[in-house]
Amino acid sequence: MKQPSILLMCFYLTCLFVLSFLACGDAEDTKTETIRPLNPSDTPGSTTESTGEVEAFILRIESVYVQLHAKKRAVPRNWEQVGDSVLRAAYVRFLISKGKITIPPNWVHTADPVLRAEYHRAQLVKQFGNIPQVQIVANWELKRAIASTMEIPWFSLKSGEYIAYLEALYHLWPTEPNRITLENARKSENAPTYVELRKEHPELWAQLERKRLIEEHGDTPHTHIVADFHRKLALDLRITEEDYLAYLEAQVHLNPGDEIGKRLLERFRKAKADGIPFKDVKTDDIVPPKEND
Repeated sequence: MKQPSILLMCFYLTCLFVLSFLACGDAEDTKTETIRPLNPSDTPGSTTESTGEVEAFILRIESVYVQLHAKKRAVPRNWEQVGDSVLRAAYVRFLISKGKITIPPNWVHTADPVLRAEYHRAQLVKQFGNIPQVQIVANWELKRAIASTMEIPWFSLKSGEYIAYLEALYHLWPTEPNRITLENARKSENAPTYVELRKEHPELWAQLERKRLIEEHGDTPHTHIVADFHRKLALDLRITEEDYLAYLEAQVHLNPGDEIGKRLLERFRKAKADGIPFKDVKTDDIVPPKEND
């Protein structure tokens, strides 16, 4: 049975805890917060091991790309069917650089986030030229894509990496919002981790979580249902049984291989039909209770 990601399991555990107090919470969405631009360390950090995996992924793409240029390996005719995202990304970067393929007109809808990041790189090069700022932005987006593929919500950054990204972004698009974000990031020294961000600035966290979900699943109604539910959890807003059912249905739609989500949905649908309050539904056989540290 395919298990959900660690992040998804954490949300299931949190949701089941909230169901115990389903009637509690604010009746209205009254909590507000002043949103500040994301600061350099606001980009949440995961473990060093996860960061190393992302970096290793990028190094593999670079290595294959160099080998292709040196003619030490060749692009197979069926490169689009190759299962390895690293190889496909390197093949696309190489073929576009040689003018052998063009950027698809609908590249933004490319299902593979890593491949989409490489098309984005090519589009930036086409728009601005192969300048350092383009490569900085493109590498940032590639890291985000890899983190999404590896189910790492956010990843740690080397010192100053986020600042360098914002500087490159402002160089390419010198807009006022980009300038303000860059200035705020430069001023920040002690910013929270992703977990701390959820506690200290839940509204900002909810915005980042929505963006993450859209990048992972696309800008669809189901994605926004999940994002809205996560926001309610973060802001400690009232959650109804209908909210929870809609959330489970959306999660199963976005993650069709998630057998735990399917079992939870089936059980709570039956409880709803039988008139059983959700707080009385037993789920220990589906989602084991979280152990105390």
